[in-house]
Amino acid sequence: MSPLLIDSRSITAVPGVASSITTSAVLSWVLAWLFNATILVVVWMGLVSKAHATDTQDQTQPLQEVQHYTIHTGPNGYPPFVIVGGNIGDPVYSGIVVDFLDAFENSDQRFKRRYVLLSRKRANALMAQGTTYDLMFQSPLFVNQNVLKHFKFTRSFLTSKDVLVTSSGSDLVYTEPESLYSKQIGIIRGYGYGEFDSLFDQNLITGLRVDSHRQAIGMVAEGRVDGYVGNIHVSPYYIKLAGKSRDEFQFSEQSMYEFDLAFLVNRRNHELYEALDAFINLSIEDGSLAAIVESYLR
Repeated sequence: MSPLLIDSRSITAVPGVASSITTSAVLSWVLAWLFNATILVVVWMGLVSKAHATDTQDQTQPLQEVQHYTIHTGPNGYPPFVIVGGNIGDPVYSGIVVDFLDAFENSDQRFKRRYVLLSRKRANALMAQGTTYDLMFQSPLFVNQNVLKHFKFTRSFLTSKDVLVTSSGSDLVYTEPESLYSKQIGIIRGYGYGEFDSLFDQNLITGLRVDSHRQAIGMVAEGRVDGYVGNIHVSPYYIKLAGKSRDEFQFSEQSMYEFDLAFLVNRRNHELYEALDAFINLSIEDGSLAAIVESYLR
């Protein structure tokens, strides 16, 4: 049996059939288009929703976790570097170091400080034990090797010097350590005085220990000591605080010693050390550190 062959030319059109086929095809195309469009709309809405959620998350969550670090300062501060005002329950801080750390934290919002108020002697003892305190404003001249096992210095913040402070009418002139032999000199309890520490220990120079710069200034003014070991940055502040004039005192032209001041950072907090050291460099280069210092020495 031969296969059935159909000649398309022999097919006769049936009325209404072609029209029905065309309508069905159009309807199928429309339905397919609507289906695809619906899928696209759903996908688009999902993408928009995800983008909005990400944007909201960015606005409500910090980009980086804040790292709190502790900085030691004495209960009386160390004006004009750290000035402690207010009251014991609600202290207010200002000064050169405070303004500098404000600028540092504004530039790098990973860090936020907390203050710990301790005597210098107590703080030094704890730091020698590797305490968790992160930061202290100090000088390499006054820090022992036990502390340096646990802490390290940033680059120098500024250079200062200690001088002999006497009353304006005094004839005592400091030129060398021997100038002070057998003299009564006020020194502040808990402070270190470099090479002079051994001279005080041997009583070659009579060191009368006091609790503060302000007390030492009062003793000089009253003639109870021949002079006291003051600082070119710190002593003028306390003279003014005591209600006295700088003209009532004389500062030796010859410094007793000079020293760098820097931040002593806990070796475990490497991230803080690197960020702070870099910001000191930047602040020296752009002059902002000098401007802060000058604002407190006018």
